[in-house]
Amino acid sequence: MSDAPAQDPTFRIGRLPTAAKGVISITPDAQMSEAITIMLENDFSQLPVMIGERTVKGVVTWKSIARQVAFGKDYELVRHCMDRSHEIFEDRHLFDAIGIIVDVGYVLVKDLPGKITGIVTASDLSRQFHQMTEPFLLLSEIERHVRKLLQAVVTNDELREVTSSSPGGGREVRRVDDLNFGDLVRLIERPQIWDRLSLPHVHRQTVTQSLNKINQIRNDVMHFNPDPLDESQTVLLERFSRFLQQLDDARNQ
Repeated sequence: MSDAPAQDPTFRIGRLPTAAKGVISITPDAQMSEAITIMLENDFSQLPVMIGERTVKGVVTWKSIARQVAFGKDYELVRHCMDRSHEIFEDRHLFDAIGIIVDVGYVLVKDLPGKITGIVTASDLSRQFHQMTEPFLLLSEIERHVRKLLQAVVTNDELREVTSSSPGGGREVRRVDDLNFGDLVRLIERPQIWDRLSLPHVHRQTVTQSLNKINQIRNDVMHFNPDPLDESQTVLLERFSRFLQQLDDARNQ
């Protein structure tokens, strides 16, 4: 039995990088010119108004500034342009924060003692979901391309043979679409099947090496490995997907 602590399976808001990155803030009695300068310099849409690390008095936004200007109201001091702040504890589920972020564009994150540890914006949320969904989309695209390559060249006997030797073998398979990704890779590794693909200037071993790496990535992703893909894995998926698209385009010309 492992002595390592079990990893929390819940995707909490505190796991996002910006939730623990700290915040730049301003005091209520600061000049609005200072707040505007900070927001412009840092490309902020929101600026927390705070006293110390725990007390949030509000948030300055471009909308709150525009509202004061539109109605001709005084906005010399930060306290004149504050909107209500929206805060959430770091242990709350990410889904609890999504509605708030969609509505107001951000949420301030605080640790359990109550210290503000970071801010998560709509842009941060978009980047996080892009990071989470991109591998699924690329793997799906690669798999569809590989199935398309094989569907017209693999015999029924080869379908049965490749599945009989794979994990969970013996299942009924009638077409290429019934195969798992590992089966597809094993088929492409066979020289006689590769020859039927009519790709004389494409190196089979190089392709199968990449496909085996992609199969391992796929296993990790589909089993929801909590660790994000590293840059080299993402680059491999992106490049191989483009490579297969180029093959498909060339065959359709």
